[in-house]
Amino acid sequence: RILDAMAAHIQERIRARAEHVARAPGDESVWWQEDRWADEWRRALGAATTMAVEAAEARARDLLGEREPAPAKALSSVVMDRLLRTTGERITGLNATTRAAVVSAVREAVDEGIRLGESMAQLGDRVEAIRIRDLPVFDEYRGELIARTETLRLHNGAQVETYRTYGVQMVQADDGDRDVPCAERNGKVMSLDDALAVEEHPNGTLDWSPVIE
Repeated sequence: RILDAMAAHIQERIRARAEHVARAPGDESVWWQEDRWADEWRRALGAATTMAVEAAEARARDLLGEREPAPAKALSSVVMDRLLRTTGERITGLNATTRAAVVSAVREAVDEGIRLGESMAQLGDRVEAIRIRDLPVFDEYRGELIARTETLRLHNGAQVETYRTYGVQMVQADDGDRDVPCAERNGKVMSLDDALAVEEHPNGTLDWSPVIE
């Protein structure tokens, strides 16, 4: 939904200011609204974060029922704060990738027109004809990739950060997948920070269990 809305908005803005974009292909301010799209991602990922934290808290209670979480404030609030900080960095990266792809498409169109000796009006027509929605950065595959990757990141991050609030220091990777990276880390014990650094692939099955001393 976000990618569809983003593509439609950018297309509309570029078509409305095609000649300006042709003259200044590096002027992203004509068609890009960083705050708007950051807010859109934040709302979508915020809902996913809430679900991940609730699931992680329930699992931690089952596995660590004898322990009490360390923070005085609500457990879910502590974990949410930690996850949302990293989510902001992810949003910046998502937007940067999208923006760079559009800039590249615009520059490619303008460069081709200049190579052919087109007039400014013709360059504007060429820019206006760019089909933003057809760029790979807006396709269904990327949307699914983002959804799967971010859901798994939040799931794993919520587990690890929830265990941290219970005083757990080490976790074990449980990975039933049979591809090589997953098989190699299955059963491996590592620190919480090392676990957070693990990048899971979109269709992965990585799960974390607390190592209880």
